[in-house]
Amino acid sequence: GPVHEEAIRNGRKTEKPDIDGKLDDLKRDPNNARTHTPEQVEQIAQSIMEFGWTMPAAVDEIIRAGNCRHMAAELVYSRGDRIYMAPGKEAGGAIIPDGTMPYFDCTGWTEAQRQAYALADNKLGDNSEFDDQAVAETMARLESMDYDVAVTGFGQDEVDELLKLTGGDQRVPVMQ
Repeated sequence: GPVHEEAIRNGRKTEKPDIDGKLDDLKRDPNNARTHTPEQVEQIAQSIMEFGWTMPAAVDEIIRAGNCRHMAAELVYSRGDRIYMAPGKEAGGAIIPDGTMPYFDCTGWTEAQRQAYALADNKLGDNSEFDDQAVAETMARLESMDYDVAVTGFGQDEVDELLKLTGGDQRVPVMQ
């Protein structure tokens, strides 16, 4: 594909993200094992808008890891918004050229490594548990700062249940 050929021509391996990966040139993995709902894509888009781009995709001929980030970037651009690198627009993050997303070239990995990383990227975070008390305390602190906790990915019912752990009976509104 064009991404792979350009990477070979320019001698890039996996040293640093390439921020000129045009969304139209980056093809999602048709065999991606992870599914993404429109709601999740929206959550990722909101996270990108709030925090900036924090994690480049892994790309060879296709996107091996970062398929949902690709969908979220398409959503952000379709709204006429711009994307910034972390720490985001408000904190002075560098602007990402319109219609692009950060990625790194993973052609230096074997095919087995590429497939394994695609799974690991999606699964490893799922293998941990939340400390509900710590989450509840963080939510309470965010509430005291009038911060919109929707960007955390927790739903209203989850936030309400967690806040019960802090002894708080105030409802933290989760904006959508």
